[in-house]
Order: sequence, then structure tokens, then C-alpha cells
Amino acid sequence: MLFRSISAPGEMATFAAIAAPNVVVMTRIDAEHLEFLHDIETVAQEEGTLIETLPASGTAVLNADDPRVLAMAGRLSASVRIATYGVDSPGAHTRAEEVRSRGVDGVTFRLCHDGKSAVVQLPLAGRHFVSAALAGAAAGFAMGCGWDAVVSGLESTPTAPRIRVLRPADDFVVIDDTYNASPASCFAALELLAESPGTRVA
Repeated sequence: MLFRSISAPGEMATFAAIAAPNVVVMTRIDAEHLEFLHDIETVAQEEGTLIETLPASGTAVLNADDPRVLAMAGRLSASVRIATYGVDSPGAHTRAEEVRSRGVDGVTFRLCHDGKSAVVQLPLAGRHFVSAALAGAAAGFAMGCGWDAVVSGLESTPTAPRIRVLRPADDFVVIDDTYNASPASCFAALELLAESPGTRVA
């Protein structure tokens, strides 16, 4: 499995040739890496190069909530398996229901897959992490992981989360998203701040 960010045309083909992945997860196409890729259409074209390298026995895990990602199914050979996931896509193979934000304390949702479901307590602050959790779950199921392994993996606390919640005092919370962020990730952090109680300063 290959997880890699690209920043210039041609890089994805190079990375894919090195890794030769048999499972590829496509999360979303957004306004990022634009210094050299210039526009979203070029981002989609470059990132889509990765799934074209899948072998006949490979699996493409696609975000059904992103039309640009879902359209990449047309770039696959007929024998490649497609596994979809989504928060807002009822027809996705792996999906979330009953999503409830607990603010800086995380998110709860019902993970649904293959006619089964389980409640997941995601230890990450922000609703936007549900989509990332579904991507991980869909990839896990595609690689043969069982329900217990998938759920326990999602509920494990990451050592370096993207958004860190700091509590320097009893009545003071810092939502730290200091990172080389895209507009979409900045917006997600501001949404988390907006749903938090008390006086808020960005």
C-alpha cells in the first residue's frame, strides 16, 4: 500500500513504479499542491495516475463523496476491484451513519460494511476525520482485516494527530492545527472551533 503526497507533474508515476502498490486509497481531490500543479483538474489527473498502475488483482479504494475521485473508476482496468466509502453516499461499500461530534473529545459514528455495523469512538477532534476513518476501514476490509482489528485500529489514539487538543489550564483549550495546510483543512479546523463552547478566538 502506498500513501504519498505529490507536488509536481510526473512524480506520482515515479512513486508508483517504486512502490508497485496492490491497494490504492484515493481520499479527495482538493486545492492543494498548486504551486506546480496549478489547478484542481491537474491535481486529479496526476493523482489518478496512481490507480492506473494497479495490477489486475489490485483494489482501488475510492471516496464516493468526491465526484472527482469516484470518476477515477473509469481509469481502471475491468479486473481491478473497486471498494467505495463515504459519509454522504448511502450506496458506498463502507459508510458512516449516526455521526455525532463530541467537539474536542472526538467523534462517534456507526461504521457500516457488508451488512454489519459497529459503533466507533473516534479519538480525533472534527467531523472531517470520519471520512479519513472510513478510508482506513475500507482499506482494512479490502486487505482482509476483521471487524475487531478495524474497530480497534480506528479507536486507537494516534501519536501525532493532525489536530492536537491542548489544555494548558482547566478553563482554556487550544486547538492546534499548525501545519502546511490546504484551504479545506483550514476550513475543517475552523468548523471544529465554531462548534466548541465558550469564547472562541481564531
